[in-house]
Amino acid sequence: MTVAAKIKPWFIRPPLRPEPPPRKKTPAELAIARFGGVYKLARAIGENPSTVSRWASMKHRGGRGGYIPVRKLVKVLDAAERLGISLTANELIFGER
Repeated sequence: MTVAAKIKPWFIRPPLRPEPPPRKKTPAELAIARFGGVYKLARAIGENPSTVSRWASMKHRGGRGGYIPVRKLVKVLDAAERLGISLTANELIFGER
């Protein structure tokens, strides 16, 4: 084999890695997105916006890890129904599937 055969041309790129699948939303992220933001969700259920934003924060940062507290699930479902927002109990417990 000659030296020229061992050298790869500069225009041949290695194959690209496949793109990872999109990350599914947690229940808190899903509720916040459907209501149109942290402030709007907090106002609809009568909570402080910092409390609602903590639901979406990771546990190691002092948050709830994306889960809505059980005591607040009924408030969120009632507010969604009152405002005509499409949100089910299944989505609030399991998130996006």
